[in-house]
Amino acid sequence: MPLALHSTRAWRIVVLLILAVLAGNALPQPALARGAAAPSAICETVIGMPQAECDALVAFYNSTEGLGWAKQDGWLVTSTPCDWYGVQCTAGHVTELVLVDNRLQGLLPTALAGLTHLKRLDLQRNYLSGEIPPELGQLAGLQVLNLSRNALTGSIPPALGALTSLQSLDLYGNDLTGALPVELGNLANLESLTLGGNQLTGSLPASLGNLTRLTWLFLDDNQLSGGIPPALGSLPNLEYLGLSDNQLTGPIPPELGQLARLDRLYLNRNLLTGAIPPELGNLRSLWRLDLSRNQLDGPLPSELGNLLSLDALYLNENALSGPLPASLMQLRLYEFYFNNTQLCEPAGKDFQAWLASIPNLGRTGIFCGGFRTFLPLCLR
Repeated sequence: MPLALHSTRAWRIVVLLILAVLAGNALPQPALARGAAAPSAICETVIGMPQAECDALVAFYNSTEGLGWAKQDGWLVTSTPCDWYGVQCTAGHVTELVLVDNRLQGLLPTALAGLTHLKRLDLQRNYLSGEIPPELGQLAGLQVLNLSRNALTGSIPPALGALTSLQSLDLYGNDLTGALPVELGNLANLESLTLGGNQLTGSLPASLGNLTRLTWLFLDDNQLSGGIPPALGSLPNLEYLGLSDNQLTGPIPPELGQLARLDRLYLNRNLLTGAIPPELGNLRSLWRLDLSRNQLDGPLPSELGNLLSLDALYLNENALSGPLPASLMQLRLYEFYFNNTQLCEPAGKDFQAWLASIPNLGRTGIFCGGFRTFLPLCLR
């Protein structure tokens, strides 16, 4: 047989083989759920962890545009994912994924639920967008979840209420909307809840009163409305309560006076009405009390003079009236603002000397007895 014929047949075989390969690649592949972990070639030879956890990490890398991360040491390069930047392992399982301020973008994949031994997920200060996957509620051992300072949208998934091991939840500074899920009251081990700086609406669920280990509750700068639940007075370990810059209405619950460990109370910039409850005088650990910019009225309770740890007291821009109680002279204040109210100052020498000793003072210039003195704008 001529040599040219042999050559022609060989080329035909090569072409047929190439076409077969191309046809195989063109076959439709099984569809994956959004953000689900697809098998990865690097994970087929993984060392030191189950392949399923490696696949979850790869799906996370791809979904958050890993090629653009500030640091990506080891990712998709080595077959030892426990050595990849930001990954911590214990006994061959991923227990921490910490990629703070690392230029992550894109969506959080549902595949994160495959990291079944995860205890800490900290992705704060990145550019993540989209919604928080409800599947994160499957991470039964998760203790710390920090997604703060991103661009996340949508509502807080009620499924997060299943994270009964959670000790800290921080979603501050996103674009989250909707109401606070009542299921957050199931987080029996929670010590810190930070949801401020979002666009959350609706009322404060009374179920937050179930969080008896809570020391920090920060809900400032949202659009929350309705009243302050008296159940918040049932948080025996609470040290910080921040509800400022919302649209809360109604009275200040006297039950807040039961928070024996509270050292900071911020209720400013709301629509609160009624009198200041005398029970706030029981907060002996309090060193900062801000009730400014509400619609509070009535006299100032003399019991506030019992707050011997108090360093700063803000009462300005309310409808409060009557004399400043003499009991306030027991306090060593660094800041005291009662300007833009109808509170009057006792004209006595001792009280005026006490006022003069306060470095940062905003006053009305109204003396009890009906006359007003001129005050420079810096003192009003």
